[in-house]
Amino acid sequence: MKLSLNGNWECTFTDSDIPSSDIMLPGTIQASGITPLNSKREEDTLTDEHAFEGIISLRKEVQIPLGYDSYILTLERSRITRLYIDGQAVGTCDSLIAPHVYDISAFISKENTLIQIEADNKNYPCPGGHLTSRDTQTNWSGILGDMYIKCTNNTHIVSVNARTDYSKKVAILTLNTSTSAFDISSQDMSSIKDASTYDTLDSSLGINIRTDLIKLKDEYLNKDADPYIFRKFRDDIDLAAKSTDLDILKEHLEIAKDIVKPQSFTISKDPIVIDLKDKDGKVYEWDTFTPYLYAFTLDLCDSNGTILDSTRTICGLRSFTTRENELLLNNRPIFLRGRHCGLLFPMTGFAPMNACGWLYDMMISRRWGINHYRFHSCTPPDAAFLAADLLGIVIQSEMEIWGSWLMEDEEGYDATMQQYLTIEGYRMISLFASHPSFCMFGCGNELWGNPKALGKLLAGFKMINPDLLYTQGSNTFQFSPNIQPEDDFFVGVRFSKDRLIRASYAMCDAPQGHIQTMAPTANINYDANIRPDLISSYGADTISDNTKNDAFDNASYDKASTTTIQFGTTVKEVTLTSQDELIPFIPVISHETGQFETYPDYDEISHYTGVLKAYNIADLKDKAQKSGLLPYAHDFFINSGTLAMQCYKHEMEDALASTYLAGTQLLDIQDYTGQGTALIGVLNSLMEDKKLISPGKFRESFDDIVVMARFDSYVHSSGSSFGFTPFIAYYDKNIYKNMYVKATLISSLNELVCSKDISIPDITTGARISLPYTSLSFPESKKPERYELQLSLIAGNTTLTTNSYTLYTYPEIEKPLENADTAPITYATSVQEAVNMAKKGQNVLLYLSDAENPNSIEGTYCTDFWCYPMFKSISESMNKEIPIGTLGLCIDNKSMALKDFPSMTYSEPIWYEIVTASRSTILDNTDINPIVSTIDNAYRSHKLGLIYEIKIEGTDGNIIVCTSDLPRLISSNVKEAYALHKSLINYVNNSVHENVNTITPDVFKSIFGIDRL
Repeated sequence: MKLSLNGNWECTFTDSDIPSSDIMLPGTIQASGITPLNSKREEDTLTDEHAFEGIISLRKEVQIPLGYDSYILTLERSRITRLYIDGQAVGTCDSLIAPHVYDISAFISKENTLIQIEADNKNYPCPGGHLTSRDTQTNWSGILGDMYIKCTNNTHIVSVNARTDYSKKVAILTLNTSTSAFDISSQDMSSIKDASTYDTLDSSLGINIRTDLIKLKDEYLNKDADPYIFRKFRDDIDLAAKSTDLDILKEHLEIAKDIVKPQSFTISKDPIVIDLKDKDGKVYEWDTFTPYLYAFTLDLCDSNGTILDSTRTICGLRSFTTRENELLLNNRPIFLRGRHCGLLFPMTGFAPMNACGWLYDMMISRRWGINHYRFHSCTPPDAAFLAADLLGIVIQSEMEIWGSWLMEDEEGYDATMQQYLTIEGYRMISLFASHPSFCMFGCGNELWGNPKALGKLLAGFKMINPDLLYTQGSNTFQFSPNIQPEDDFFVGVRFSKDRLIRASYAMCDAPQGHIQTMAPTANINYDANIRPDLISSYGADTISDNTKNDAFDNASYDKASTTTIQFGTTVKEVTLTSQDELIPFIPVISHETGQFETYPDYDEISHYTGVLKAYNIADLKDKAQKSGLLPYAHDFFINSGTLAMQCYKHEMEDALASTYLAGTQLLDIQDYTGQGTALIGVLNSLMEDKKLISPGKFRESFDDIVVMARFDSYVHSSGSSFGFTPFIAYYDKNIYKNMYVKATLISSLNELVCSKDISIPDITTGARISLPYTSLSFPESKKPERYELQLSLIAGNTTLTTNSYTLYTYPEIEKPLENADTAPITYATSVQEAVNMAKKGQNVLLYLSDAENPNSIEGTYCTDFWCYPMFKSISESMNKEIPIGTLGLCIDNKSMALKDFPSMTYSEPIWYEIVTASRSTILDNTDINPIVSTIDNAYRSHKLGLIYEIKIEGTDGNIIVCTSDLPRLISSNVKEAYALHKSLINYVNNSVHENVNTITPDVFKSIFGIDRL
């Protein structure tokens, strides 16, 4: 029987003046609110209002029935615990990921038993990664999940592990039983013992096994399904703290009882092999489309058939393997569309311990195209693996380290930490091995140290669980990565300083990516950077034979140089590995891609009604209020977010178009409200939709099937031919015959311009398909036009997927700038010239030079990376260039000044050249309302004007200030610059000027840094 320990416990605080209180367990100190209110408002992360670090003592008197041979106390997830029974010390457990299991059989002598548990969330043997980070789930203290005493006979089941052999279509169950007490009280789980240590075989024992087939109901597997029914299991503190209630979960499952005929076996040391074929010879595979699970009920029986003990386990029939640069799920190629997860759950301050709570978040993730979770320096609860099993999500879990890993004889070797983490790794690959979703293992996040030491660590893990794919870590040795013989796949951001495999980087990690440094284009892939031996000018003959995936050479390590790197929120000096050109012959996954920042949505502040409060976002709102930007905040949020979505579209499609890339791990679809407050998601940190883009539109660029157009530029000449290469990333399980792509060009009036059908050769499995180069023609036009290229992938009468791109055309520049088609000439290139014209009552367009625009910020098209304050600090610490830190444009597109330059309210490719040739003026403490604003990051909170109109008191003329060097662009034949110039000139000569802002001469002087007018 299981005796639940849920309920009310007395809590006292060791070495603290916090008074004793009652607490409901499972639960946490922070969620219970029994500690004093935290008066500190965190500025760089969400605030835990009841943060506590130290040792607590939990006491409860429990009625324990006597007469059983064995009493095992289990706490599913906690911190470091020490257990006392009636005042007698039982032992210590220190795992952050595994259940704390205590044999208390020798301590039970009476029914009324006092249980005392000390929990310590301060003195960890390792930093803890995202398992203890205040940036994500908090460093909570308490006990979560199942907590019970199992009272059994002397003969009972200790554990069962299930795995499958995909080729043989069988399940293999390894059962550990014990005919004597399972004694771990004398050790602190600092070693992993072979199961046979606890197993005294009794040939009279039998095991009866029933096998059911389960699957989540189709209504929940639909990517557009509403997960709301599961939300309370994530956000309600009491429900989230409890482990999975199977009776509740069953309501949402399809269950086929006894899919395999019940079987009986005699207990032996050999694994139990179960043929998974049903009566018709059919098997049911686990994959990302049809995630079937086999559920086994095991009854341990004596010779009379009496059930002595029972347990349940699951597994899925799948294989997860590699083929050169490809990942294969059940022998079919799969592209991992991943996301980062650091266990951020603001409502509770801890990760839910039940599968329903995880179903809520994971169903939302699938809605946005996700089929893969990478758990950053952490291992989630068992419930997360179960939810991923049910939804067909591939999991990469990591040890809780974000640091260095060394050999035992090296300087800096931390024996306590490395030995502890090694054991945690063994726990992870053993405890969660039955879950088919658990496919990938990483040693940690952004590790440094000795690659050989990491290879040695992986070799040990592979001996225990060869079914997983392993990597030394995510983005290890960033600037000088290596591949060890033990690595099955590679996760990183580059293969050398310039061989980049993602589109954006922090300034301190420069060079930056193409989305940050190039005009918007849909024609980038990373193949030449991944496999220069096969593609581009690198050539195979430049690659030394002894560097192709060879093990790292310790001699080169000894001679290696050092460098200063960004490390978390700080900097660190590390040793660079010394290698020649690194060529990966294993699958490559791009690490933490995206990180495109948006302006805050201040309306979400009130949504943080749980354990964590958004005082950091509230502080940013206060800055906006003080700088006069709060009235613009919603527009800033929408427009910066729309630009960020454009950037994510390029990031995702460029990854899918890279044939040597096996996956990408976004950072992230969810805001990361820590490490400086990084608002980089399509969802906020509560997993609420920001409404910046629809899930369906997002999935056009990130799904099982994506049809794309690959082309160089979004901006073209009127009447020109538009050429592009249709490209398809096809990873759907269903393969159709006679597919074709329909390419259609639609005008801004929604009229058909032209269309073309492009046939596709038949395929037999998932693949990337590049179709022949094709072209469509733009109509002639004497004014700027915008068109939509619509692509549809069609099979028969079914449209499998669609995608679209906005394109722009401009007429050729017909006249030199000095002979513009309005007279008299009404633009100036110096401040004094513009002032003189205004004094004469003449309206004037001022092209403000950089030299006369001292209070200004450099123009950049792409939105900021991650968040400005964190990387500003890091760049300063490293003596690197500081990021520009802006978030795109906010455009008054109804202004008459832009009448002849049609634009949306947000940045579009037509603004790239204009923005990069600009320096937006800092207009703080003025009432100037720009026609085109540059959105500053909320931390710095400048009011920035790219185009604005002013009138100086005492003058009759208006000055329209343009901070972009349009004359230079026009001389370089930038057609969109000429179109903007014409629109502004037409406005200058217009009698209506609704954008004018009257300012005093003193304000004018302060803006432009001049002494007199």
